[in-house]
Amino acid sequence: MSARKMVQSLRDSGALAAQPAAPPWRTTVLAFFGALALGAGVYLGALYGLPLLAKAMTKVPPPVTFAKPSAD
Repeated sequence: MSARKMVQSLRDSGALAAQPAAPPWRTTVLAFFGALALGAGVYLGALYGLPLLAKAMTKVPPPVTFAKPSAD
């Protein structure tokens, strides 16, 4: 017996639901806007956060002092 016929016979007998369960539209909309908000947060974090992080990590060069010329 093929898998397709076995699933069809299980559906006909009532052991399986007639159609595969699909999430409600609210779940899809929330997932979309959640992913959109996450993407915007990552984008803005990279746009503003990385330059600030690079600026904070730059090493300030030590002050240069020269020897005073001798008074010969």
